[in-house]
Amino acid sequence: MIESFAQLSEIQGSHLVWTLLCICLLIFMQLGFSCYEVGLVREKNNIHVVMKNCMGFCISMLLFTFFGIVIMFGPLGSMGAYLHSIWFENEPGELVFIMFHSILCATTVTLISGAVVERMRVRGYLTIAILTSVFIYPVFGRLAWGDKLFSDNPYAWLGALNFYDFAGATVVHSVGGWVALAASLVVGPRLGRFGTDRQPIRPSSLPMSSIGVFLLWIGWLGFNGGSQLFLTSTTPLILFNTFLSGLAGVISAMLLSYRRYQQTRVIHVMNGGLCGLVATTGGADIFMPWHALVAGAIAGVFPSTFQSWFKKLEIDDGIGVIPVHLVSGIWGTLLVGMVIPLEGDASRINAICIQCLGIFTAGVFAFGAAYSLLSLINRYRPLRVPKSGEVIGLNVWAHGSSTAMLDLINQMSAQAELGMFNHRIVVEPHTQEHHIATFYNSVLDKFNDLERSREQDLKKAVWLAEHDALTGVRNRRSITQLLTKEKQRIDRNDQVATIAIMDIDHFKNINDTHGHEVGDIALKSFTDMIKPHVRNTDYFGRIGGEEFILIIMETPAEQVIERLEMIKQQVEQTPILIDEHITISITISIGVSELKQTTSVEKVLREADKCLYKAKKNGRNQIKIHEEKIFAEH
Repeated sequence: MIESFAQLSEIQGSHLVWTLLCICLLIFMQLGFSCYEVGLVREKNNIHVVMKNCMGFCISMLLFTFFGIVIMFGPLGSMGAYLHSIWFENEPGELVFIMFHSILCATTVTLISGAVVERMRVRGYLTIAILTSVFIYPVFGRLAWGDKLFSDNPYAWLGALNFYDFAGATVVHSVGGWVALAASLVVGPRLGRFGTDRQPIRPSSLPMSSIGVFLLWIGWLGFNGGSQLFLTSTTPLILFNTFLSGLAGVISAMLLSYRRYQQTRVIHVMNGGLCGLVATTGGADIFMPWHALVAGAIAGVFPSTFQSWFKKLEIDDGIGVIPVHLVSGIWGTLLVGMVIPLEGDASRINAICIQCLGIFTAGVFAFGAAYSLLSLINRYRPLRVPKSGEVIGLNVWAHGSSTAMLDLINQMSAQAELGMFNHRIVVEPHTQEHHIATFYNSVLDKFNDLERSREQDLKKAVWLAEHDALTGVRNRRSITQLLTKEKQRIDRNDQVATIAIMDIDHFKNINDTHGHEVGDIALKSFTDMIKPHVRNTDYFGRIGGEEFILIIMETPAEQVIERLEMIKQQVEQTPILIDEHITISITISIGVSELKQTTSVEKVLREADKCLYKAKKNGRNQIKIHEEKIFAEH
């Protein structure tokens, strides 16, 4: 780390090119964070992740460029001179210094995002970005890296005590981890993360997260390699240690995962590599290669171990930010005290204690400030999205963005809720969701075909339950139900109905002479003769064998005799053609009775049946009405 602003003018030539290259590599870290986080969240929140990271990155860099860097490095009263230098002097060394440290600040802000994924409002995250960029990060950064604050020493308090943090294991990663822990506690866990109703929250794309890890690894070369701001003979060692620590973290995490779960857990392995990279950040320039291996190997066990502890404490760290950045940052900072070269009569214990003091100060200040400020803000301006927003997904709730998968889910959900399975699903064509919708629609078509067939079978069954299968007219059961229902209406309205029971004379002879098939034809032909005489308000049915019933509503018996006589004559005078060789003629006998308020259905049926019996006994082909009065006789 440079010792004063005067040294910035020395960043020229190859040093300037190297630092600018490292700044470009640092941008890859932002891309890596986005890819890594997007892969570990559910698809309904991936757009929100990208937007949140992009906005946080831009705002934190802008605020740190114009405010935070003066708080962190410059004389506190130099804001005017600093802004004049930026706008009018354009010193190359100063500009690359500002850019580099602005991205470090943005990195601190971005890593916080991963701990509060899928439940924090955009304004809540931007609040964290503002607090971190202009207060938490630059204030602690001044204590560790900055110029005068409490004394005339060239460094501030921790720097004056020889606290060592080469590229920000504590200043960047631990500070970001402490703020992430505070934010996680303030906003609480995601819905369904813990408790009796907990459900597994599965990553949407681990391959995307793996791309993020490699992009972060590339960016880390600029992170550690550019922290000197000069290209020196130490630079290759810094890059080599960075590589070794990351590799050791991956291998360590993989071995622990296999031993604990009998399988390699991908998230733990990826986070193990990141832990190794963080662990070497604090002393990459002073570590020997074997130090870097030890740092990474030990850090690789943190993801699996600490995530299990956090689950027991019901702390929802969305993508493992706290083990990766906070815990690994503490470990890397502590290791520096164990291996840093000592000068004069300095003791190893004293060096370790100073590193511990820096760790403790970062925890008390960063966590305390973040937790108290965020709790206060959350009381008046909630940082968390409402339950409905969390359920539907922040892509839609916060940004009004939809996806083919969300369209598919919404339409399927509407179908399930409303039962409208006759509508096909429509989603964006030429997508994976379109293929799912195509198969789903095929299932819908099959279901609807079966449903229509079932409805037809049900209608047929209901029809057969109420109608005679041979003639298609109502059967005895249906007629009985109708008479019971109509009797209630007759009683309410003081009305009357005429019941006429008809029987085909000598029908047994037809069956015996010509067979039952001819008998069936005769029954159907007789039915066709009667139907034209049945009004919409009347009922006609077959009540057994060759016996039929005609119910004439709202008409007394005296007024239907002429009509019944016409029916009888038509039947008698209409021959039934069986085939070209067989023609038969039939006659009918009819018994008539009235259904009134004073009579019951059963009594009326008995009376009509007795009249029919008398008509048949007296020579058939007659109409007899109750009260022994014959209106037509042949």
